[in-house]
Amino acid sequence: MSFGTDRQRMKESLDAAEAVLSSPSDEELHRPFGNGWSIAQHLDHALHATSASLRAVSVLLDDRSDRILREGAPTEFGTTVLAERRIPVGAAQAPDVTRPADRPERGRLAEELARCRELLGACDGRAARVEGATGRLPHPVLGQFDAEEWLRFADVHLRHHLAIVETAHD
Repeated sequence: MSFGTDRQRMKESLDAAEAVLSSPSDEELHRPFGNGWSIAQHLDHALHATSASLRAVSVLLDDRSDRILREGAPTEFGTTVLAERRIPVGAAQAPDVTRPADRPERGRLAEELARCRELLGACDGRAARVEGATGRLPHPVLGQFDAEEWLRFADVHLRHHLAIVETAHD
């Protein structure tokens, strides 16, 4: 899959997140289900992680940060997640930095969604840089990702949480 294809999939995932955010009542948005998180909490976590992942893409494409590693690779599990485009439910716990607020407000979630769209938009016209980019940044669990892997992970992770949110209506 190409950077352009991954970018389009990410745009579609953000559109789906926007639809989820706009559809339920405030009561439904904040009602816990499944693992105890509400729809709002899943969106809060997923959009925060998406924003961080898209910032990683930008840092790698700029190729100026001291944090960039020149070697490394995804872990075996990271490679599987990226190849299968799927995170098994319950496979990992959210790192503390991406744990959701107790009651994320719709307006704050909409702001984070807009930030994700802005960061994704900053990737426009930069696909050619991906092929020459050799840097990697570490994921807290899945190893070191390059720019294309970070973009793919952002999409896979957001879709994972959107699929979980769908079960709130079952």
